[in-house]
Amino acid sequence: DAMSISEWDRQLIALFCSSAAMALCNHRLFEEREELLTAFARFVPQEFIELLGKPDVRELQVGDQRVHDVAVCFLDVQGFTARSEALGPSQIFALLNRIYGVIGPALTKRGAVIDKYMGDGVMVLFPTGAEAALAAAIDVQTAISELNKDFDLKRDPVVMRCTVDVGPVILGTVGHPNRFDTTVISDVTNVAARLQEWARTLDVHILATETCFPKNNHVKSRQVGHLQIRGRRDTVVVREVFRADDMRQEQLESECFQSFRSAVAHRTHGRWLAAIA
Repeated sequence: DAMSISEWDRQLIALFCSSAAMALCNHRLFEEREELLTAFARFVPQEFIELLGKPDVRELQVGDQRVHDVAVCFLDVQGFTARSEALGPSQIFALLNRIYGVIGPALTKRGAVIDKYMGDGVMVLFPTGAEAALAAAIDVQTAISELNKDFDLKRDPVVMRCTVDVGPVILGTVGHPNRFDTTVISDVTNVAARLQEWARTLDVHILATETCFPKNNHVKSRQVGHLQIRGRRDTVVVREVFRADDMRQEQLESECFQSFRSAVAHRTHGRWLAAIA
């Protein structure tokens, strides 16, 4: 019979069907693996893992560490504790995620690695350096300004303070084999974090150390002096950064530039009475 199938043909068909089924199974396993890695990257950024020299999270071990030159940026929502007292738990989370929803794109488009969310604050790394960090801080202020145009925030606008330092840091993992986390350890991290205290004291939106500004940097800024950072013996030269389209800041700068520089000079040399005169 011309239509009959030989035993050899049946074996070939069975082998083909088995191979096809195995291929489909492998494809599903590969997709599940990619989905799991993508989901995990929401908690530990893939960029951070790559900075540790690992291909993916499965290769991480306690004690992995690498040294990199990066810019570190801390962002903090001013007065969030007081604001949250009038909100319920769901409203608090909704507002935080609303804020992070608008600043996230402003950060990631500049190559940021969002290291961790700390309640109403964020710690961000910029492997490409301070120029990207300063640009991102300015973009964040623009995004917050747009957010504050929403009706429910006009009376009580959100204020986000950004502080930046740059230099060598140790990226690594700490903990024990069954529970560990990624972390960043360095003087740069401490300075960037504690500049938040000065940002609140000076009532400014962006502060960065002088080392963040190479000679050819075109970011609009002004020096606020040699500031004492809690926990450090030496002072740090710090600059205030503002948006190029911040007309209010530009007007204030032109009106009080000379008196401001004079006050900074007096304060730097310990002449406090002259500085406040």
